[in-house]
Amino acid sequence: RRLRFNGRQRQNPSSTFMNNLSQAREFLDSGQPGRAAALLDQVIRSSPDNDEALLLLGRAHLDHLKQPSAAKAAFHRAVALEPADAEAVYHLGKSHFELGEIGEASRRLSLLLAAARDRGNRYLETELRIRMNIVWLAADQPDDGERHANEAMEAWSQQGFHRQHYSHMLARINTELYRGDAEAAWRVVAGSWTTLERTRLLRIQFLRIEACFLRARAALLNAARGRNAARFLSIAREDARCIGRFGLRSSGAIATLLGLTLCGVLDL
Repeated sequence: RRLRFNGRQRQNPSSTFMNNLSQAREFLDSGQPGRAAALLDQVIRSSPDNDEALLLLGRAHLDHLKQPSAAKAAFHRAVALEPADAEAVYHLGKSHFELGEIGEASRRLSLLLAAARDRGNRYLETELRIRMNIVWLAADQPDDGERHANEAMEAWSQQGFHRQHYSHMLARINTELYRGDAEAAWRVVAGSWTTLERTRLLRIQFLRIEACFLRARAALLNAARGRNAARFLSIAREDARCIGRFGLRSSGAIATLLGLTLCGVLDL
């Protein structure tokens, strides 16, 4: 879903362009982000001013290939073309954060949050306050981040389990992990996981990797604190295997990190 603050209409693209864009999305959905990025590079060479292709290329690099520098370059070009495109601005800020450029990420978050409120854009405001929760954690402000996430979800629909509920779950777990509260982090996991599995969200590759990584971290903290260590180590081990089976460079790195952490916890 594109989130625009202006009403500017894009010129009708050619059928070839639309077919290539559709093919790139199919590559991403089928776990072939490298092929998607290569195709999008070709599309952009022929249509360098198409912000939609740039946005999709940035998402491929950021969410799938875990290449935030390349993602930042694509999103920066998209924002230069469409400064009022909230989705491009949001992901540019996220790229800054992934690169450790916390000050710039925080600055963009503040500006975009103020703009969303001014325009009554509840969708974007909710997205910013829950999905970018980690910016407050990086600033050592877990209470503020928790308040933003909870307030945003109070104004959101409580029927069903949407991606916003998933993002809120992540924000709550990240906050408790930051605080070092193993028991509280696992309460959130245990209270949400069954519902999450019933949705189709975990069919999306990068969301499953993200969710399993977070669950594994919560399990490892509980094991390290001596809370039913055998059970929690087994959960973390299985999540590491699940992530590793995707066969991506990024998922392989995460699986290796979890494996090394498992060895460290076993040595405690």
